[in-house]
Order: sequence, then C-alpha cells, then structure tokens
Amino acid sequence: MSRGRITERTFYPALMNVIRAVGGSGVQEVTYNSTPDIVFNLEAHQWLLSVKIGHDRKTMKEAFLQYLHHKEESKINFGILLLLPESIRNVHLTEEDVESAVRKIDNNIAFIDASFVKEEIRNWTFPQIISFLKEILNPSGIYLLFSSPCCFLVTTGSSRNNGHYYPWREQQKNEHTSQK
Repeated sequence: MSRGRITERTFYPALMNVIRAVGGSGVQEVTYNSTPDIVFNLEAHQWLLSVKIGHDRKTMKEAFLQYLHHKEESKINFGILLLLPESIRNVHLTEEDVESAVRKIDNNIAFIDASFVKEEIRNWTFPQIISFLKEILNPSGIYLLFSSPCCFLVTTGSSRNNGHYYPWREQQKNEHTSQK
C-alpha cells in the first residue's frame, strides 16, 4: 500500500475481503455522485455499504445523508452505514495492518437498514456485523416478530427454531467479551 492519508477507501479492500470470507459475492466498489460505496450480495440480497470515519455528530449527519442519497440513486433496499472510529486513522498503511484493523477494531457503529431489520450496532468488529446479518437474513427465511434493546424474537420456516427466543445482542456481546 502506498504512503499517504488514510481515508475510508483505504479500508475498502479489507472490508470487501471480510464480506467475501463469509460468502458475500459480487463485491465491488461503485461510485455515486463521485463518492464511492461498496455493493455486494449476501444471503440472496443486494447490499449497499457506505463507510465513514468518525463518530462525531457532523460526520454522522453527513454519512447518513450520503447513505440515503446513494440508496435512492442505486435502488438497493438493503444497506449498512458503517462508521469507523477516528482512531483507525492511526493504522500503519500496510496491507496487513489495514486488514487486521478491519477485523479487530471493535468500536465501530453500524446502522443496519434491511427490510424488517432497522438496527444500530455499537462496539462490534466488522466481521461480527456481517456474521450477524448472515444469521438474521438467511435464505431459509427468518422473520422478526419482536424487537427490544436487548433481543429479538424471531421465527423461521423450520420447526427446529419456530417461535424460540434469541437474545442476539447478549449472545454476540458474550462472544465478543470471551474473545478478548
């Protein structure tokens, strides 16, 4: 990787690698009104991934408005707005360090905009966020029946999971804590 300033695009190859690693396909960088985003397919849905660095109010507002414009322009119904922490700008500009940062930095904020799932996720790594999407939007059809700050009630077409209670956030938080 060349020397220079760290921007959102610095992390695109690593983000796309994570998406591919969990079974995402058609992963590509697409430019909308001169600002690039990532478009990919995951679990039978096309996704728009918009990435910004920073958690301050101004960055969040600009990122959200950009995401909405790109979603409208692209006509893609499923999306993620990923806000990487400002500290990610301190990563060394080597392919290995950038890849490691994307996989390990866990103070991201992600807004999930996916049909029946509208969710804010904080303090997860990007691989955890993508794995979460795979779990709740698999092709067999999981349907959200109830949502609260701590959990979701979901059901699937299979009798094995039908009507069971899944505390997604607590489960993910426990897994995340045990990895440290």
